[in-house]
Amino acid sequence: MSGNKREQTDRECGLTFSWRSPETSGLRTCAAVVVVSLLSVGILGAIRVRIMPLPRIIERHASMVMIPEGPERDFWSVSVDEQGPFPARYEVSVDPVVLAHEKAVLAQMRKWAPSRSALHDLPVESGPPAVPVSLRGERFFPEGKAPAAQQATSPLSPLVPTLRSLSQLPVDAWPSEFPGYQDQIPAAVAAKPWRFMLEIGPTGRVVHQQPLERGDDEATTAAIQSLARWIGRVKFGPSAKPGWIGVEVVFTRGH
Repeated sequence: MSGNKREQTDRECGLTFSWRSPETSGLRTCAAVVVVSLLSVGILGAIRVRIMPLPRIIERHASMVMIPEGPERDFWSVSVDEQGPFPARYEVSVDPVVLAHEKAVLAQMRKWAPSRSALHDLPVESGPPAVPVSLRGERFFPEGKAPAAQQATSPLSPLVPTLRSLSQLPVDAWPSEFPGYQDQIPAAVAAKPWRFMLEIGPTGRVVHQQPLERGDDEATTAAIQSLARWIGRVKFGPSAKPGWIGVEVVFTRGH
């Protein structure tokens, strides 16, 4: 008899619910048990229960020692102080030996009479006597003129440019002498050094010269160009290797 017929028979008999167990296979029952078990294990693994430790109870207790009078009283007193949370320490202010020395020093100091110097009045100061500068009623000024400062008669030597190396060169590679310079140098140009990059040729002559600074006005630009032409006439020593070097033009007074 199928399940529907059994349910229909139960209803005809007046039963409200079908109390018959449904017909199922053993495979489905095992599958259901496995699924339910896996779900239960997953749920138990996801839930974490933290077990808090019990609160620590700080116990407060104290000990009391009754020390009898006798020769061992000092020993027990020191032992109790050393084993307690606040060990005893040496107190200078209560040491009888220190107190005795302090009293002796104070008693000795009281015997000394304080030294007081005698005070004397200062003498009455009298001002310096008057010095007569001129006769009363006569005023005069010195005649003549102060001698003028002697001016230097020798003229200053002209400013002469010279080179100062900014690269490491041997002594034999440096020029033994510099060519003459006839142009006028403005004071603003001679007041500071001017840097150039030089290319030395195989024979020691300057092939190219490039100023590293520019002039602010026409006079300074013309002076820099004049210095570049003067550098082009400089010849370096025989040990100078071809290549670029850095130099600095400075001005000194010629002899």
